[in-house]
Amino acid sequence: MTFKDLKKMISSSNQQQTQSFDKLHDKLFWIWNIQEHKQEDVRTKGECCFNHIIGLPTKEGLEKPIFDYIDKTKASPAFDREYSLKYMGLIGNVFHTIDIEAAIQPVR
Repeated sequence: MTFKDLKKMISSSNQQQTQSFDKLHDKLFWIWNIQEHKQEDVRTKGECCFNHIIGLPTKEGLEKPIFDYIDKTKASPAFDREYSLKYMGLIGNVFHTIDIEAAIQPVR
């Protein structure tokens, strides 16, 4: 394999990654209304929500549903941070910003 071949392979891989991330942009974690979910599934050819794009959770090789307790947790202020990975450092910080700044300062 030449350097040129390697460069082409890496470039192709990066493009595939970008396309995969683009599929997830603005997708809901899960569509809780069954009828709406079915309609979106048909409209998008199976790319209706985050979980159907990346694949449903599996256990021992069997796909498992998204359990309804997750739907109930959406009312929590921590939902976006915990399930949608939208941590903004507002509600629910574990550490105070002063403590964080102190921790990253060089040891004296």
